[in-house]
This record gives sequence, C-alpha cells and structure tokens, in this order.
Amino acid sequence: MKKIVLIKAIFLVVIINFSCCSDESSQKDSDINMDVEITGENPVPELPEGFCRFDYECSNGIYCDGIEVCVDGICQPGVQPDCDDHIACTRDSCSEELNACTHDYDDSLCDDGDVCNGIERCIPNSPFSNRETGCVGGSPIYCNDNNDCTEDYCDSATGECKKKIRDADGDGYGDRQCSMIDDEGNRITGNDCNDQDPEIHPEAEEICNDGIDNNCDRMVDLYDLRCFPENDTCSTPDELPLDGGSVVGSTRTMRDDYTTGCGGTSKLDVVYILHLSEDHDVSINVLGDFRPAVISVQSVCGDRGSEIYCAENSLLARGLEAGDYYVIVEGATQGNFNISVELAPYTNVYNVPPTNDNCSSPYVIPPEGGLFIGSTTGMTNDFTASCGNNSNSPDAVFELTLTERKTVTLSTTTTYDGTLHMHSSPCVGGTEIVCNDDYPDTRHSRISTTVDAGTYYIIVDGYSSSNSGNYEMNVVISSPP
Repeated sequence: MKKIVLIKAIFLVVIINFSCCSDESSQKDSDINMDVEITGENPVPELPEGFCRFDYECSNGIYCDGIEVCVDGICQPGVQPDCDDHIACTRDSCSEELNACTHDYDDSLCDDGDVCNGIERCIPNSPFSNRETGCVGGSPIYCNDNNDCTEDYCDSATGECKKKIRDADGDGYGDRQCSMIDDEGNRITGNDCNDQDPEIHPEAEEICNDGIDNNCDRMVDLYDLRCFPENDTCSTPDELPLDGGSVVGSTRTMRDDYTTGCGGTSKLDVVYILHLSEDHDVSINVLGDFRPAVISVQSVCGDRGSEIYCAENSLLARGLEAGDYYVIVEGATQGNFNISVELAPYTNVYNVPPTNDNCSSPYVIPPEGGLFIGSTTGMTNDFTASCGNNSNSPDAVFELTLTERKTVTLSTTTTYDGTLHMHSSPCVGGTEIVCNDDYPDTRHSRISTTVDAGTYYIIVDGYSSSNSGNYEMNVVISSPP
C-alpha cells in the first residue's frame, strides 16, 4: 500500500511541475528522476510504464486480452471475452484475426465409440440435436435375418451384423426348440428346455420333488438318477397334492417294510400322507415301470388292521371323512411311477347287513343315494331277469322311493360274475324296467334310466346259481336332462 501511495505522489509531482512555467519550478524539475523528451509547441511527457492518464494509453492492442482501462493513473488489465457457448460438441476460441469468438463444430466430440449407433454429428442448430451436447445421433445399423429363433445384433467394435440362438430368459443357454447356421456353416441347436425361466438350464441342479426337469436332461424328479426317494417309511411320508396333478414316485433303493390286504409279500413300498380338510371321495391312480402297483389306504400308517381300501393300479376311496390318511404304494420290482389324486363329492357309505334277501325285508335307499356294501353269500334266488342267463343266483333286494321324476344311475363292482336289474312295484311280480350283465366286464354292471315318482326295486344278482359274493353298489340320483 505504501508503494502505491509513493508512486501516486511522484505522478502528481510530475503533473504539477509540468503545469508550472516559473523558472523556479523548471529548476526543480531537474531534481525529478524522469527522462522527458519535449517536442512541438505543447510538449507531452512520456509516462513510465504502467502509468496512465487515459484508457487508450493502457491498450496492448490484443483483442482477446480484453479492454484495458486506466484507473487512478494505473493501467488495469482487461477482461478476456467469454467464448463458451455451452455446447459440448463445439471447440470455443478467441480469434485475433476476426476480433471475435469462434465456435468450431467437432464431430469427434459426439462420437460414443459405438459404430452400431451410426455416425454422430455436431449440428447444434438442428431441431434433432441434443440441447446440451449439440449432437445429432446417427442412423443405427439394423440387423435382422427374419428368423424368430435367432437374436440378431451389431458388433459395436466392427459394425458387423451377427446372430446367436434365441435366449429369451437371458440365462446364457439357447432355446432347445431353435437351431441356426453359424458364420462357418455349422448348425447350432439350443439346449435350454425352458427358455422362459432362467433357473432352468443344463447346468442347473435338479430339484427332486418339484415336477420339473430343472437341468434339461429329460428326466423329471426321481426319474433323474441323481435323485432318490426319501419316503421309505411312515416316519418320512411324502404329502400327496390334491389338485389333480401327478407326482413322481419310485421304489428304487426302497425296502419291504409293510404288508397290505391285496399286495402279498416281498414288495418294495413307499409311503404318502393324504390331508383332507373336508369329507371327500378320493380317486388314486398309479402308472409306472412296474405292474401291478398295489395301493393301500390306511388310517394308521403301517397298520394293516386300519386298512380302509386296497386295490391294484387305481383305487376309489368313497366316503373318506376329513382327516389324515396314509397311502402305501407297493411294487414287486424297483422302478419309477406317477401317482395322482382327484377329489370328488363325498359319498355316503352304507354297510348293508345280510337281511335284504327278499321282498319282505328290502334295504331302503335314501333319497340322496350312496354307496352300499354287502354280500349275497348265503342268500336265496328270488328273482329272474332278462339278462345274465336269467340271473338264477342268490340276490339282494333294495327299495327306492322317488317323490318326483329322476334319473337313477346304478353301478356295481362284484367279486363274482354279477348282474343288476330294476323293477317297478310291487316287489313281487313287478315289471322289469332295465337289466345289465357286464359293463364293461363280468365284475361290473351298470344301468341308468329316468323314471317317474314312485317306488322301485333294485336287485343285485349273479349270472348263474354259483355266482355270489361281495358287492359294492353306487347309487346316483339326479335331475333328468
């Protein structure tokens, strides 16, 4: 600060001395350390560098340095022109030749390094340019071989069109339903068995109880040799689904742990549990590598005395109340199988005592029908029929009363060659309405007829005098079509 004050003082002295014309002042000028060249009538002193009286005395003649100004006798530098146009793709500079700012377009500042996007241009004034960068995008390279099984793309390094097998789920494995010819002329086929799920592919781990071929080896669950059943005993039963779908089971590595009422001995068995939240009829079917497949339904697992139903390959368990039931599947050999469960409306089950031998004591069928289980063993022959060799066998009598017109469907399963016929009232001497012997074989009969309100008699019979035994008769009563 002191230096600036001193300089200003010297400058003022110079001004004062030049404005005075006395000899005394002229004498004093010689004491000032200034070299002044006097020319013309009105001599003007040459100021030291950096000092000024007017702005023009400060100008260095360089446009791009800005306009220098004189402030308090001292030259101040100018403010350089702001040449930034705030457009990213222009190179901004100050031109001494033009005395102006210049903005040169540079396409390289727009290049994103991906030739597949096309050549980007710097065109700030274009209506299609980016407002911030001033760049206009190029025309991208379009790759399409019109094959739905390929994914076509542009190589960003070379700009060439290339293709690969469709991989819709993005797991790195092509769709097994697709193939293509590569650039070398080789046929390539996909190996992904489910191209909609990235969790399913050839390198995935097989999940042994989900019903899915997880690793695409065409082996589902226990059909995959890397999977083994774990439901060998009642302590580890598998739960059966109730949605009508099937699950894979296997007797591989299993043992003979339990006996069933229809399976004999030395059978390999596996155990399932069936959870019923409501009363239902339940149909169970087994289809697999071995035949027959024995199916046993038990209320206490492994207890043959609690067995409710037992059959080969398929089983209809009627009248199961809500609760837990155990299903044991047996096979004579090791092998895989599919087991499925279907639910049906609950059927009332009636155990018929052997007292309905004739018209004097028929067993009365309730209006809602049901399943009737009994035996004709020890009964007498009281009826003949138009089918089944006149049905000269021991027979059981049922009575059905309808209050309105209905369709009556009757079906029997017997341990003997049975027949089934229906008569109008009275029980003795009534007219035969319908008769069936075999449907579709000698162990099954079926009739269906629509009748008016009234009382009718249904006879469970046999083909000849030696045909008697156990029977199940299912009665369905419905509105006529």
